[in-house]
Amino acid sequence: MEVDTKFYEGVRRWNLADEYAGILARYLLHGLHPGSGFESFIANDLHNFLGRSHPANSLPELKKLTGWMYDVFPYQARGSYDAVKDWCKMTQEERDQILQDRGTVMTPWEVLQSPKPRCTVIW
Repeated sequence: MEVDTKFYEGVRRWNLADEYAGILARYLLHGLHPGSGFESFIANDLHNFLGRSHPANSLPELKKLTGWMYDVFPYQARGSYDAVKDWCKMTQEERDQILQDRGTVMTPWEVLQSPKPRCTVIW
């Protein structure tokens, strides 16, 4: 997938920690399971998330993570364990279309029309 400034602008705007961004980018962009801790977070299960999260996580980081998630995640990719499971089961084309419709990633036409240089990043 072509790296997309719309997605990463959100990461920069929320000053999201790199370790969060990488895990959640793999989930959101490619449908890879985010692990049990982040699955709980995405599913809005704060109790389980806190029990499974790394002790170094801080409240300010979690606030940024929450803001970023609601800023860029489509509703189909968050809110329940079923949503996480269904997101991972979707085809790449289905996920891409939802992300393009949501404005989280650029459409192929926007990529071609963009004057900004693009690069490919695989996380």
